[in-house]
Amino acid sequence: MNRVRSKWMWMLAAVVLVALGGSCKTVTAETVIHARPETVWRVLSDAEGFEAWNPVHVKIEGAFSEGEVIRIHVKDGDGKVSAFDSTIRSVVPEKELVQGGGVPCLLTFSHSFRLESVEGGTRVVQREEFRGIAVPFVDLGWVGPGYDAVNAALKQRSEELERGGR
Repeated sequence: MNRVRSKWMWMLAAVVLVALGGSCKTVTAETVIHARPETVWRVLSDAEGFEAWNPVHVKIEGAFSEGEVIRIHVKDGDGKVSAFDSTIRSVVPEKELVQGGGVPCLLTFSHSFRLESVEGGTRVVQREEFRGIAVPFVDLGWVGPGYDAVNAALKQRSEELERGGR
C-alpha cells in the first residue's frame, strides 16, 4: 500500500511541477516621450549612464552589445539592491533593446525596451516576462510601479537632452 501511495504522490508532484512550470507573469509599462527616437536611444543605450537617471536598474556592468553578458543591479520596491547576470539578446538602434536570463524552468526573465516613432516623439514600451515554477512564489508586485518610474525618468532625461541639456 505504501508503494502505491508513494507512486501517486510522485505523480501528483510531477503534475503540479508541470502545471507551475508553465507559470508566466508579464509586466508592461508604456509612455510617450517628447523627444526623437535617437535622443531616447542615446539615453537608453548608455549602460554606464543608468546610474545617473534610472531608479530601478541602478547600475549596469558591461555593454549593451548582442551576446554580451552584463551584470544588472536592481533596486526593488523595498529599496533592496540585488545583482544578477543577463545576456543581451537584441540591440536594434533606435528600435529595441532586449536582454534576459535566469535559471531555466525555475525562473527566467526576458526584458525589453521597444521604441516607436510617433507624432510628437517616441512611444516607449517596456516589457518583462517572467517564467518558471518559482513565478507564483516570487513577489513581483513592485515591478510594474518600478517600470513606470523608469519610464518617467527616461522621459525626463530624454526630454532634457532634446531641449539642449547635457
